[in-house]
Amino acid sequence: MCGTLDYLPPEMIEGRAHDEKVDLWCLGVLCYEFLCGKPPFEAEGNTETYRRISKVDLHFPPHVSGGAKDLITKVLVVFLREYVTVVTPSVISQL
Repeated sequence: MCGTLDYLPPEMIEGRAHDEKVDLWCLGVLCYEFLCGKPPFEAEGNTETYRRISKVDLHFPPHVSGGAKDLITKVLVVFLREYVTVVTPSVISQL
C-alpha cells in the first residue's frame, strides 16, 4: 500500500503534520476496497483522486451494510484529533 495514491490520507496529500494514526486511514480504504471491489476515492486522474481524498468524498454502493458503513466512515476521518479506536466486538459483529 505504501506509495499507492488511493491509500494516502488527506494529511499527507496536504503536507500537514501526521503520526502513525494515519495508518487507520489505510485500514478504512482497504475495508472499502474489500467490500466494493475498488478504492473509495478512485477518479479519472490523480488530481481528482487527490481532491476526493482531501474532501473525503465517500459514497457507498447499496450492498454495503450499515455496520460496515459506520466502521469505514469512523476510520476515514480527516483530522488526527478525530481518529478513535473503533474496532470493538460489537462493531465486528455488525459487519
